[in-house]
Amino acid sequence: MSGSLIDRFPKAEDNISFQRCERVGADRVVLKIRDHGDGRQVLERTITRPDEVGLTLVLPLRSEKQFWAFATADPWIDILEPGYQAIHAQSRPGFNRQGRSQRQERAVGVNDRLGQILEYETEFDLGVALDSLVGSLGAEQYCVSWIDFDSRGDTVEHRYLVGCDPAWMQKYIHRSGYMNDPLLEYAKRNAAPATISGLGVDVSEHWLLQEAQRHGMESVLTCPVHERARSAVSILQVTVSRDGADGDRVLLRNQFDWRSTASTLSEWRLRRLREAAARCGLQDEDLTVLRALLHWKDSSAETIAAGLDMRARHVRQVVYPRITEKLRVAHIKDAVTIAFKCGLIN
Repeated sequence: MSGSLIDRFPKAEDNISFQRCERVGADRVVLKIRDHGDGRQVLERTITRPDEVGLTLVLPLRSEKQFWAFATADPWIDILEPGYQAIHAQSRPGFNRQGRSQRQERAVGVNDRLGQILEYETEFDLGVALDSLVGSLGAEQYCVSWIDFDSRGDTVEHRYLVGCDPAWMQKYIHRSGYMNDPLLEYAKRNAAPATISGLGVDVSEHWLLQEAQRHGMESVLTCPVHERARSAVSILQVTVSRDGADGDRVLLRNQFDWRSTASTLSEWRLRRLREAAARCGLQDEDLTVLRALLHWKDSSAETIAAGLDMRARHVRQVVYPRITEKLRVAHIKDAVTIAFKCGLIN
């Protein structure tokens, strides 16, 4: 089972106004635009690797300059340029509308802002809100990472909301920075916020951290939130262009607010997944069977039927096919995984 979770569900493609797929070596690359109306457009660049790991960069399109910074930094621009040119032609009116009317955030406290964030339905609105919040707490750039793992603990999907230099994120993905990122490795195993210097990492010995500094990320604070119930981790990283203790001091003075923000972003992602999955129209009987399949040691159709006072034939020939059809998977085990990841049966 591969691909983005949310793209499997009904209406997931309703707001896609542009999509182009290219093969680059062994990788499959998709450029996609989601149009949420009123000039609110989001660019998604997804790479699916041969091992079926998906890596998606999500860029809310707020300016023409930002778009071209992302596009021209793409290491495969020679192949993808026609797609970027088509996106630019389509998105230009939206850029103009964004320039005339930027969202004005009310002067409210951090907790009130986080409550508002939970109500936003799109990554465009989320990005605009984070721009304001992150700046008010003293940081200059940010990135939100949502990472899902399979039952063996292997990563199956990375999704990055880009609030930093787009060229850095292009480089991070192209050079597989996620494979040896010391901050990411820390985040996978810990829950407390941490800075580079706090981890005792020598920047001079790591190309990735040196490269990050060239993009204005001298000091970085990483805030992980683990969702062990569904094998996922959400990570908020915020940065400033000040080096050493001075930069760390700026970031750490609001570390409790950063932790609260990271927790809110984790909940935001789960809400969006749950809402998307709910549109599949699973019946109560379907959810009951899925819970049994998740939690019972013996998950044969006969055992499930006996425990739930059903007929094995009904479970095997009616319930299983109905579930797999609605969740768009080939096997009932994949359906359990999706329902679990989306918080429907936890």
